[in-house]
Parts: sequence; structure tokens; C-alpha cells
Amino acid sequence: LLHSPCGWSCGYTLQERRIYNPADEVYLRLSRIFPVDFVFLSVVVLYIFAATLFGIVALDIRLLCISVYTLRARKSAPQALLVMCNAMAYILLALCVALLTIAPDYTAFGSQTRPSGGASGSERCSLAQSEQKCQVSVIAKFFTRIALAMPIFSIAYFLANWAFIAVFMLVFTRGLFFQRRQPFLDTATDCDEEELGLLAFS
Repeated sequence: LLHSPCGWSCGYTLQERRIYNPADEVYLRLSRIFPVDFVFLSVVVLYIFAATLFGIVALDIRLLCISVYTLRARKSAPQALLVMCNAMAYILLALCVALLTIAPDYTAFGSQTRPSGGASGSERCSLAQSEQKCQVSVIAKFFTRIALAMPIFSIAYFLANWAFIAVFMLVFTRGLFFQRRQPFLDTATDCDEEELGLLAFS
């Protein structure tokens, strides 16, 4: 809200870094040692993917908070697996957008630098000077163009990030003080073959 030069008209896009981003700084420093940055990035991506998969299995397939399919080991309906795979595909797409939030400079430019008149002789690339010997990544260029052409999507994503942070803090605080038995620890009840949508040939 405070650091975007164009505000809501461009979806709060930042042309250059204004505040310190620890994740971005770590990845930019690790990018000097190939392929350490790729290893750490893979760990983050796999963690988010595993946490998402764990959450889907724990909460089951739901529509408007109503359970539609139950996911159990060797007892899941084929339709449930198809819906879960479809949901994971969309989550991976959302993860590409999340990388621009977690480490924007690293995702957009990697370890690229551009010449400058300072003592170091070079400085990191930014969107404000992206045409000066800086090659923007395809994913950053794609989503930046969407943000500039249709800022409503970027504003919705910006507000959704703050909503996620607020909900996460509330749930995390509640989890610290109120212990609850998790549904994925319950013993799975036996389901007959009609409920699973399978045919019995016995």
C-alpha cells in the first residue's frame, strides 16, 4: 500500500525493492553458488506441495464446507482421486504466483546485475530498469503484464494474501492453546463397495 508508485491502478506492482525481504535476500545470495539456490527452492516448493496434499487428505474433498468425497488409504473413490489431482494442478499454478511474492527479485531476475556508477560497479536489476541489460523471466513478465492490464486480479490477490496471513495467525494462535484431535488420526471406517462406487464381482 505504501511502496507501490501507481497504487491500485496497476495492482500494487512494485517497480523496485523498497523494503527488506529476507527470503529474497537469501535466494539472491545463494544464486551465486550454483546449484544451491535451486536445491533450497526445491525444498520450499516440495514443502508447500506436501503441506497442501496433507491438508487435502486431512479435510477431504469439500464443496462450500460440505464434504463430497472422503480420502482414505486404499478406500478412496476414483472420482475423489481425479478431483484431488485437478485441485493439485491448480495449486501448482498458484504456487508459481506465490513465488513472485516470496522472492520477487529472485523470481524475476535471478542473479542478474546491471552496470551502475557506484563503487561496486553493478547493482541488482529491477522492473524500473529492466530494459538496461536485464532479462526478465517469463513467469514474472507474464504476471506483470496481467497486473498492468487487469489490475483487479492483482488487487484481489493482494487482499487475499493479507486475508491468508490474518486467518493463519488466528488458526495458529488457536492451535497453540486449544488441542484438538485431528480427523486424519481417526481410524478409517470401513466403507462398502457401493459407497466407493465400485462393482462387486464376488
